[in-house]
Amino acid sequence: MVTENGVADSTDILRPAFITEHLAAIAAAIAVGIDVTAYIHWTISDNWEWADGYCPKFGLYAVDRSSDDLKRKARPSANLYAEISRSHKVTSEQREAAWAQVVAHRGESRPFCRSTDGKEGLDEPRLRPFSSSADWRFLNEKRAAAHLDTGGIFLRTDGVPAATRAASVASHGPPIWGLVAGAVLAVASGLATANALGRRRGRRDVGEVATPPLV
Repeated sequence: MVTENGVADSTDILRPAFITEHLAAIAAAIAVGIDVTAYIHWTISDNWEWADGYCPKFGLYAVDRSSDDLKRKARPSANLYAEISRSHKVTSEQREAAWAQVVAHRGESRPFCRSTDGKEGLDEPRLRPFSSSADWRFLNEKRAAAHLDTGGIFLRTDGVPAATRAASVASHGPPIWGLVAGAVLAVASGLATANALGRRRGRRDVGEVATPPLV
């Protein structure tokens, strides 16, 4: 079970691609035999972080803390996550659109809730630039072969055409190699994403990028 996977992003520019690319990595892990029983996105609404308070915005829903009723408002990523949850599938179109949004904002700035050295949380965010070139997409689609069709990546084996599933099972080696390969892929994808999103040497930027999947 993946219990916590998300990114602090008040702009909601990074979050859609963060969701689709991590789910692609999970699909690859499932395809090689890892028993992923559940995935929980962090988090449904903006929350209080132990190290950083209310500054980082992890929520699919923004919370207006100036209102008496703490009014919630869905960010665009909430609708994307709902679509994926209903279909159990990440489409190629969803991934392409999410990544195009990241590319379109390269070089611009976003609110960041950690000091430059990554050691201190901030009560008020500071502007820091999006990466101008980093590509943290999950690109090893061969590992997700059993879950691929022309429409995208299936996140449940019961959604995969039987012929495709059977062909993939026949082509894979012993289960232990599937477990090792899937774990390595998931760790590599999570670390690459974390590094691209702004972690630096020294203390991990806990307030900005939550635990990568399957780690």
